[in-house]
Amino acid sequence: MAQCVDSETNGAIAGCDLSLLDKEGGAWSNVTDRFDGTWCIDTYPGHHIDAYGWADDYTPSPSYRLNLPASDSLMYELLMHPGYVPPAAEGKVWLYVIVNDADTGASLSNAHVVVSGSGETSKSDYTDSSGSMHIQWKNSSVTYVTADKSGYTTVSKTTTTSAFGPDTVRIELHKSTVTPTATMTTGPGGTVPTTAGPWGTPGPEGTMPPGYTNARGQQIMDLLAYHGYDLVLLCIMVTMLALLGVRLGGK
Repeated sequence: MAQCVDSETNGAIAGCDLSLLDKEGGAWSNVTDRFDGTWCIDTYPGHHIDAYGWADDYTPSPSYRLNLPASDSLMYELLMHPGYVPPAAEGKVWLYVIVNDADTGASLSNAHVVVSGSGETSKSDYTDSSGSMHIQWKNSSVTYVTADKSGYTTVSKTTTTSAFGPDTVRIELHKSTVTPTATMTTGPGGTVPTTAGPWGTPGPEGTMPPGYTNARGQQIMDLLAYHGYDLVLLCIMVTMLALLGVRLGGK
């Protein structure tokens, strides 16, 4: 089954004329003014289909899809472009790239698109306000299309251009996720403790509350400071420990 689809809105084209050709069998199946833009052909497994579409106010899609494998479960899209698209140069086709937000479906303007292929000089451009860009590209060739935009992940697709075109590649970009960066908590005096472990290297005695200036007390104070307690909280904790009879210093 094939369907005429608007390349900009991705919606079915009502009133489309369709012609399908069984390449091995030589049989045609045609429809005119199809209300939902779809049509099918009876064929055999292993056969291949050529599909053609026409609609008012659209550029025709002569052999837009070539040599499609026959299938009783797949719907093939004939992406057609509104308005008139002039013929491409000999040996080339018009290649349209449309970039959308994968979550909202909104068109993404100013997305950077790069088109490349074996033996071809890469071409690049930015999408317009409708989220699309188009170039002339070599026909019947394997083509690589990459789209990226600030704040989104980069997506690449591979397609094979048709013999006549125009062809369309639709790319959906997902918003990128930012991984939080861990920051070491500051210790007393606003400085980051330099002793990540063991916690046994005493700091300056000037950072200790009065009465707790020996090495063991300093070790515990440094450990607490490393885990985010500022000087006021340290003083409160030391006082509480002292009231409970806990000795921080000496044996």
